[in-house]
Amino acid sequence: MLCLTFEISGIEYAQQAIENFRAKNNVKGYKEFNLNSIIKTAGHDFISYQTQTVVSINSYGFRDREFPLDHKPDLRIAALGDSMTFGPDVAQDKVFPKVLERLLKSSHCLQNRFPEIEVINLGNTGTNFKAQLDWYNDVGKQFHPDIVLWQILSNDHLDDQYFYQSYRVLEKKYFNLMPWNYLVLKSAQKIYWRFNPFFAYANKRFANYNEKNTHELINRNFLEPIIYSPSVFGDEVRVFLVPFSLPPVEDGQFAKAAEQVGYDILDLQLLVRLDDPDPGMVLDPALDHHLSELGHEMVAKELFKEMQNRLCAER
Repeated sequence: MLCLTFEISGIEYAQQAIENFRAKNNVKGYKEFNLNSIIKTAGHDFISYQTQTVVSINSYGFRDREFPLDHKPDLRIAALGDSMTFGPDVAQDKVFPKVLERLLKSSHCLQNRFPEIEVINLGNTGTNFKAQLDWYNDVGKQFHPDIVLWQILSNDHLDDQYFYQSYRVLEKKYFNLMPWNYLVLKSAQKIYWRFNPFFAYANKRFANYNEKNTHELINRNFLEPIIYSPSVFGDEVRVFLVPFSLPPVEDGQFAKAAEQVGYDILDLQLLVRLDDPDPGMVLDPALDHHLSELGHEMVAKELFKEMQNRLCAER
């Protein structure tokens, strides 16, 4: 129980640190990082539960080193996305934005054009497309990237808020009525949601809600954000849509939306294959389809090839 208490204090500290960051910086689109796999914190350095990977959050609230606002490199790329970009349980310098940065710096033709190149990891876990655009508007925009690589996943249309609200209602309604085992159940819930016996019920309600409202969610949280995103990114930013997998859009809807706003599509679905992943590409083919270190490396190499071909050809 002593160990359990220590772990919970770490999680509560992390939650408070993130909330303080949001309040101090008036960040509205920023969502809490998924703390289910975190057992220990030191300042803004989190340690993942599964692999003991250190996750360092900079002063702007995203997983990367510090970037001075008063200095603009020759080429700055922002990798925007969800947990697939964030890279849970993969070392900070092994996630694909950081691998891509090193590959771009090694390119002879790119170095001639852009002596200084940066790739910023704006991955934000548990967010849909709409929330990611809000996150960019609140935080990423101040870095004035030249290129945005907007990663897409098949659940990027889901309404996250519905799930969190439903789950917290259940927690308040049922857990607070169990004083005899409150400490044990509450502690287990904070370490990992699967220990909460009401999680399965909340998750089922969440799945039913999403299935019933798929068309509405696709439009509100995925297609509409693409259409109005140019007003957030601005004319000076070149945007590439990078699907690892796609939400259940109707045939042609995604391509039509991309064409309407003038975004190129870098389709990595055949490489990532999240519906039937290569065991080496993900953390666990049965339980966790987040990219492994190899998966991040392969994605970075494919993005590097696409970026190099386009940018070098434009000389």
